[in-house]
Amino acid sequence: MPTRAFAGLQAALERIPEHKLEAERRSAVDGRFTSPRVRDGIPEGVDCDPVERCDSRNVCARVCARGSVRIDPWLQRAVAYQWRLSRAQPLCTAQLLGTHNSAITLADGYGMHDELYTAYLSYLGLVPPGGQGLVTNNQVLSLTDQLNLGVRFVELDVHWIQSGLHIAHCGGFHSPALNALVAALGAVAAWFGHPPVEWDAETLGCSPSMSSLPAKDQRLFSDAVAEVADWLAAPGHEDEFIVLYLDDQIDLATWGRVPELLARVTAAIPPAAVLTPPELAAMVRERGGALPSIEALVARHGKRLLLMSAADYGPAMSHLAFNHSSPCGLAEPLFQRFTAAPSCSFAGWRPGRPPIPAMSGRLLRTPTCRLTYGPYNCSLRRGDNIPQLDAELLPGAVSCGINVPAPDLLTPGLLAAAVWSWAPGHFPGSGSGSESGLGFGSRQGSPDGDGPTAAGARRRAAAAAAGGGGGGAGSSGGVQDAVPAAAAAAAAGQGAAGGAAAAAGLCAMMRARDGRWEMRPCTHAAFAACRLDAGPAHIPDVADDTPGSGGDGAAAAWVVVPALAACPPGYLPGAPHTARESYDLRQRLVAAAAAAEAAEAAEAAEGAEAVEAAAVAAGTAGVQGGGAAVAGAASADGLSMSRRLQLRLRSLRSAAPADGLQAQTAAGVVQQAGRRGASSGASGSSQRFQQSREGDWTTSQRVAEEDAFAILALQSPHWLPAGLPQ
Repeated sequence: MPTRAFAGLQAALERIPEHKLEAERRSAVDGRFTSPRVRDGIPEGVDCDPVERCDSRNVCARVCARGSVRIDPWLQRAVAYQWRLSRAQPLCTAQLLGTHNSAITLADGYGMHDELYTAYLSYLGLVPPGGQGLVTNNQVLSLTDQLNLGVRFVELDVHWIQSGLHIAHCGGFHSPALNALVAALGAVAAWFGHPPVEWDAETLGCSPSMSSLPAKDQRLFSDAVAEVADWLAAPGHEDEFIVLYLDDQIDLATWGRVPELLARVTAAIPPAAVLTPPELAAMVRERGGALPSIEALVARHGKRLLLMSAADYGPAMSHLAFNHSSPCGLAEPLFQRFTAAPSCSFAGWRPGRPPIPAMSGRLLRTPTCRLTYGPYNCSLRRGDNIPQLDAELLPGAVSCGINVPAPDLLTPGLLAAAVWSWAPGHFPGSGSGSESGLGFGSRQGSPDGDGPTAAGARRRAAAAAAGGGGGGAGSSGGVQDAVPAAAAAAAAGQGAAGGAAAAAGLCAMMRARDGRWEMRPCTHAAFAACRLDAGPAHIPDVADDTPGSGGDGAAAAWVVVPALAACPPGYLPGAPHTARESYDLRQRLVAAAAAAEAAEAAEAAEGAEAVEAAAVAAGTAGVQGGGAAVAGAASADGLSMSRRLQLRLRSLRSAAPADGLQAQTAAGVVQQAGRRGASSGASGSSQRFQQSREGDWTTSQRVAEEDAFAILALQSPHWLPAGLPQ
C-alpha cells in the first residue's frame, strides 16, 4: 500500500474511541471470536425453517435449513406448468430458469463475514450511513431450495484450491483499487486483534476466498454435485431434467485435473442419465437434423442431465460434457445490453457487431450480479449494479424469451416475477371470483366481470353463430343461449380438468391488460385464440399486423377471432407454449380489442341521428311517457352498446322526481360508463343500473379498469407432453 494511503489508514484507526477498540480486542482470541458473530441471512418474506451455521472462526449466519423453503401452492403450480410447456421445446428454444453462481450461497457459508467486514469499512469511513458495504454471496438459499423453486440451469463455480476441487468464486482480478481495499480490511482486523482477512487480489476468490469465509471452509465440488444428484433422485423428481453448468478455468487442464472433475459428476449421477455430445449427435442424425425436445430426452432416452463446461478441454471432456458452441451456441451477453420488447435483443458485444435476438435458436443466458465491495460494484467499478433481473425487469426478460435468465438472490418473491402465464390465484379448475373463493379486486373488471371492449364483439359473434351475420346485433339473450355451445367447444379442446371447468361454464382466458391467464365464466370472453397448426415447437410471430398473414407470405403465429367463431383454416384453438408466444398473442389480442372498440364507435356515430330522434320523442311524450319510450328503445334489437348507453342516460334523466338523488347518481354512473365505453350488453347494463339504484355498486367498481379476454384451449393437440398439469 502506498505510504500516503497507509498514513491515512493509520490515522483513521487511531480515531476509533478507546472503549470500542478495547471491546473489539477482547472479542477474539487466537484468531477466533470468543462469542459467535451472527448475521440474519433469511430474507424478508421467506418462510422456512431457520438454522444457524458457523465457520471455523465462529462467524455464523441464520439461514434456511436445506429444502425447507415453503412456496405458495399457486406459484408452485404455475412454475411447474410453464416448465412442462417448455419441455415440449428443444433446448435451444426452451426456457430454463437459472441462478447466477448458484452455489455461492449464504446457506453454505459464503458471505458470512460480510456484515463484519462492512463494519470494518465503516470504521474507515468507506461506507457512509445507508451506503453499500460488502456483499460476497450471490444466493441465500441452498441448491435444493433453488431447484424446488424451479431452477433448471445450475451454475457451479469450481476451482482447484488447497489440493481439491472446491466451490469458489474466483475472478482472476488484478486491481490496484481492490488491493488497497483488501489491505485496509486486513489492517482493521489486525488493529482489533481479530482473525486475519485472508484475501489478496492476485488469487482473489479461490485462496484466499473471495466470499468472505476462510478458504478451508469453502464447499467441496463433490458435495455440491451430490446435492443436485440427491434432488434428481428424490421421489417426485424421476422425470426432471437439469443443465449443470461448470464455471471453471482452463488451468484445470494444465494441472491435469479434468478427469477428476468429470469423475466427480459421474460418481454422483449415473452415467446413463447424462446426455453426452455423441449421443445427442446420433439423435439429431436420426431426426434428420432436428434437436429432440427436452421431454423426448427424458421420456424416450432416459436422460436427466446435460453437463456443460465454460472452459473447453477438448477431447478430454468431449465424451461427456458440452462446450459453449454446442448444442446450439451458448452466449452470455450482459443484461446491460438488453433492450426489451418489441426489440427483445442484446446489443452486439462490441461496436459494429450485430445484435443478438432472443428466441433465435441460440441459447442465451444472461446473469446479473448484486455483489459489492464497499464503494465498488460487481465489476469493481464505482457505482451500483444496475440493471438487475429484479421484480421490475425480470418479467420483460422472460416475456421476450431469454432462455436462461439468471438473477442473484432468488427467493419465492422474485420467482413470482418469472411467471408469464397464470394470474395469481388462477389455475385450471380454480374457478373465479366467489365461485373459487379467490375473489377479485376492483381492478379485475366490472361487477359482472364483462370486459367493456368485449361486449360488441360478443354480440356480433352471437349473431353470426345464430345465422344473423356479423353486422347485426341480437339481444344479450342470444349470447347467453350460445354459452353452452362455447363451453362444450372449450371442453372438447381442453384436457380432463380443463374440460370439466369449461362444462361448468368456466374457460381459461388471456386478459389483454397484461397477458396473464385467468379462469373465468366463458361468457366474459369476447375473443378466442387460434394458434398456427405447426406442432409443439415455438412459432415466431410475423411483423405484419394483418391477422393470418405475414409480410413475406408467412402465416402469423396467432389469429384472434370472436369468441364463438371457428378458427380459420390452418389454425387450431390453442394456448401459448412459450413466454414469447404469450407476449405475441397479447399483442394480437390488444389489437383485436382496439379494432372492436373502433367498430363500436363507428356504429354509434352512424346511429347518432336515431338516438337523437328517440330523445326528441321522449321529450314530447312527457316525463313518464318519455322514460317509457326511451327504455323501450334501449331494449330494441339492433341498438349498439354505445346507443343503449346514451338512451339509458336519457331515461334516467327523465325519470320520476321521486327517484331523487338515486336517479341522478345512476345517471352519472351511466354517463361515466358511456365516456369509458364500459357497457357490456343489454343484460349487463340492466344489472349495473339495478345495482346502482340499490346503492350497492361502489365507486371503485364503477371505475374498474377496462379489459378484454380471449379464450385459450389449454390442451388439444396430441403432441403436448403427457402429464401436463391442467
